[in-house]
Amino acid sequence: MMYILTIFLCMNLYECFIQSKSPVYCMKNEKCLKQQLDYDFQNTFINYEYMSSNKSSQPALLLIHGFGANHHHWRSNIPVLSQKYDTYAVDLFGFGNSSQFTEFPYTVSFWSSQVVDFIENVIKRPCILVGNSLGGYISMYSAIKTPNIIGLILINPVMLSKNNPLIKFDSEWYYSKFFVQSYFYYLKNKNVIKYFLEQLYPVFPDRINDFLLDSLYYSACNKNASIIFYKILMENIINPSIFIEDILPNISVPMLFINGLKDAWIHPNSTVEKIKNSSKVEFVNVVAGHCPQDEIPEIINELVLNFTEKVIFL
Repeated sequence: MMYILTIFLCMNLYECFIQSKSPVYCMKNEKCLKQQLDYDFQNTFINYEYMSSNKSSQPALLLIHGFGANHHHWRSNIPVLSQKYDTYAVDLFGFGNSSQFTEFPYTVSFWSSQVVDFIENVIKRPCILVGNSLGGYISMYSAIKTPNIIGLILINPVMLSKNNPLIKFDSEWYYSKFFVQSYFYYLKNKNVIKYFLEQLYPVFPDRINDFLLDSLYYSACNKNASIIFYKILMENIINPSIFIEDILPNISVPMLFINGLKDAWIHPNSTVEKIKNSSKVEFVNVVAGHCPQDEIPEIINELVLNFTEKVIFL
């Protein structure tokens, strides 16, 4: 068994070596200014995509991807949203081309610090956060950290609840460092990535193309990726320290909750019902999976633009 595992790991490492010689994937749009920002945030750099609307007096949009993804997951949103608002899509630490250091804590609090710092030092004006999955949860926590966030658009957000853990393990062995890091090398195989994407895109699987696969695979080939994967699991799923029950009462900005009805990964629970019944939340169901912004971008773009206009004129 160990012999087979060793061969498998070596094959994946070789594949990553070949991939690391490929150019960085970029959105093919001449109007889009792709910038790798290197500013003083704990001696790190943050990679982000930016497209100007030429309306700098308006609030901006900041798009935050989910676990395992990067700014390319907003490939069909940035060109449309930026026609009305300056639009940014950031790579969270540990993903895409942003810093991937093993000493980072990789907690919701840490990613929130990155988001808030980015708003205050790059965007430098009020903005509305649009977050998918983990990015939605980070957006919610960020909203209680700075007054420069004036609205939230949550797309199938992950929400860590004290009463409803996301994952339950029968044995501690399943979250041992060896098992988790070994499992990571299985997950980052392109065929496996495609298999999981087909679960995430149940309505329009034709949206899964080589560009999407390559952008996700490229990020997973960082030399520290398996260690980061383990830290994210331990610090957010096994031993979380921030819960939705502590965040929600402190959010004062308007929220739009977009719920993909075909999401096979996150099911509605009492926490979702609590948010749905909040007077601060506009709740919309759409026929899509876990990543509606990329599966049905036309519908999501319209929802984002309409809600943003409401927030601005409140």
